Amino acid sequence: MTTLKTHIEAEQHIEYDYEPPCPETNHHESISIGSVTLYGIELLPALSRNAIDKLEELCMDDVVNRHEETRY
Repeated sequence: MTTLKTHIEAEQHIEYDYEPPCPETNHHESISIGSVTLYGIELLPALSRNAIDKLEELCMDDVVNRHEETRY
């Protein structure tokens, strides 16, 4: 059997919550991912901790980008 690998671009939908830092409680900012879907299929339970960490970094970048957009 021959295998052909192809690249397919698709939108991955990530639902997350952002918790801002709170100096009063010494709580650091954090991201909590609630859902990761691709073509309507939930992927979060199948993702490794490493993959989730990378998605959390992308979400944090999204938070920073949204904050910068509102500054200007």
